Amino acid sequence: TFSLESPNLTYDVRMRISCAGIPDCLIAIREITLAPGGKISRLGQALPKTIAVLGDSLSAIYGSENYSYIVADTLGYQLHNASIVGSTLANMKGMYPGIDRVENDIIKISPEIVIVALGTNDVSNNVPIDIFTEQYNKVIKVLRKKLPKSKIYTVGIFRRHTDKDSVIVRYNEVIKQAS
Repeated sequence: TFSLESPNLTYDVRMRISCAGIPDCLIAIREITLAPGGKISRLGQALPKTIAVLGDSLSAIYGSENYSYIVADTLGYQLHNASIVGSTLANMKGMYPGIDRVENDIIKISPEIVIVALGTNDVSNNVPIDIFTEQYNKVIKVLRKKLPKSKIYTVGIFRRHTDKDSVIVRYNEVIKQAS
């Protein structure tokens, strides 16, 4: 969000920007053109309801074809996609851990709906199940405490060709229990 000032008006502009989940993405905006159906409203008017997604590449890639954009568009919500390619839930060096991003990427925007879609990279990086359990429960507990009116949805882990079914089942059980 930023403001455009003209001699008589100031606009609050909300845009969808995709960096394919790459952290520290820099974008320079040179021009803004409203798409068909786009709206300009005065500052101070109610903002649309927001869905926030805390995820990995499965939630970050494919731009407007990603499930997160489709869900937001279908429901008429603003999307705040805090997903990063390679992100884990657990705090692992160099993996953009979701547990470290909850406060700044999710809680600060007070979304009506939160989708937690992390764990695939935890499985791939052999995060011990007890650490995953502790940190997943912590994320859900913090979200419930700080966003008591928000609906929180969790997404299970999909099996990849290199994953063992028994491992995926154990991680998904953790997600079910936390939910």
